[in-house]
Amino acid sequence: MKIFLFVLCVLFIGLVSSRSIEVTSATFKREVLDKKDQAVFVLFHANWCGHCKKLMPDFEKAAERLKGLVTFAKVESSESDLMRKYGIEGYPTMKMFAPVPENSPTQEKKVIPFQRQRTINSISQFVLSYLPNYVDSIEEESWFETESKKVILFPSKKFNTIPPLFKGVARDFKKHFKFGIIFGSSPVSEKLAESFGIVDFPKVLLIEEKSEQVIEVFDQKLSLQSIHSFLKKHVTNVQGEEGSGEEAGKQKVNKKKKVEEEIMYIHEVGMEKYGELCTGSVSGFCAIGLFDKDDQENYKIYETVAKKFYKDKLFTFVLLNEGQDEIKSQLKDLTGKDTLDFEIIVIRPKRSRWTIFDGDFENETQLQTFFEKIITGDMRFKNSQIKKKKVQNDNKDTKEL
Repeated sequence: MKIFLFVLCVLFIGLVSSRSIEVTSATFKREVLDKKDQAVFVLFHANWCGHCKKLMPDFEKAAERLKGLVTFAKVESSESDLMRKYGIEGYPTMKMFAPVPENSPTQEKKVIPFQRQRTINSISQFVLSYLPNYVDSIEEESWFETESKKVILFPSKKFNTIPPLFKGVARDFKKHFKFGIIFGSSPVSEKLAESFGIVDFPKVLLIEEKSEQVIEVFDQKLSLQSIHSFLKKHVTNVQGEEGSGEEAGKQKVNKKKKVEEEIMYIHEVGMEKYGELCTGSVSGFCAIGLFDKDDQENYKIYETVAKKFYKDKLFTFVLLNEGQDEIKSQLKDLTGKDTLDFEIIVIRPKRSRWTIFDGDFENETQLQTFFEKIITGDMRFKNSQIKKKKVQNDNKDTKEL
């Protein structure tokens, strides 16, 4: 019965494509610790670890399944400070950084180790159990007397637990609305369903302050995105927050446009900027475009892919300015190639490893798949040829002596 209910809860979520984020020592506080009201599930892994590679597809599928409800993050073994701080002694290790209760005397997140089977369902059940709950179970009509606007859910009669989707929405809008759920077992269920004219389930209603007057009925298919859009229309415009109606829509579009204009998805680099973004102890991956920047078709495809992966904070996308023979010479040394007969190379500066895209550049899907395989660990990286060449030269010098 529990498994049946869990499957229903997952179906209620409305699955959409997503993936985990990769965090480093520099971003761990912002992406994990500072998200006080959110559950963040962290995988500590190593790229050389076979068990990690086996786990990764299920970890990513769970991240896709629970998009918007729980944040899934990955920390690679090279982040030694984090490994020591959280007592990581083997790979893979997964830990839940649980939300901080509202009335907690401490604002530090509790860290709970994951000690179950490494399957999609097992991971999903575990992380969903740490979703904070801001939804009341309505047992009396007096609940409606609150001064706040209210969002209530009449779930399908087979539900006797609060759906994860509704918990997630309540968390995201807790400052603006009071949330409640009316189960079929509630003593006021039949009376309220008749009063509100509810004949089919599930149904979400937005209720006026201090009354049972319905402002609007949500009659779309239930998904995190659709109910977010529905509630945003009714958020009161206070202290610079989003307003409602047509004006709020214009503000949102203008704000989004301004943010997109400020974001630099592709960095056009010379030697100095290249050194800053793509060499030394830089975390993550550096994707380097070697095509002519005046090639608008290739640039557009490259930019589209850069935008798609921007939120992952895992890749830095660069394009070489004209000339830059010194950078090209470094890339030849890195790869051991006499000619750079490819249009994109991705390097991992910390490990001096590299891989190239040898597919059809004009096929955007192939290019996206290439970067997705890097994220999941399915793309093979090669070692730098610089050290190998140095060893060969040293051996040659030794023989000559």
